[in-house]
Amino acid sequence: MWVNSFHRQGVHRVPKGWRAVAWSADGLVEAAESDDRQVVGVQFHPEWLFEDEPSLLALFEWLVRAG
Repeated sequence: MWVNSFHRQGVHRVPKGWRAVAWSADGLVEAAESDDRQVVGVQFHPEWLFEDEPSLLALFEWLVRAG
């Protein structure tokens, strides 16, 4: 999937208890989740993309359900 990245800084290593789940073509971590899958972090801007990339809407739906 295409993501929009505007990095000045990025995750070099994910901490213990986390795993990287998405990478850019150059190997930069774009998303990570906790091992218990209760927390997710992204380094791109899905709020700018979900209309053109409908699968990203699932991230927002998950956040609403989890809240």
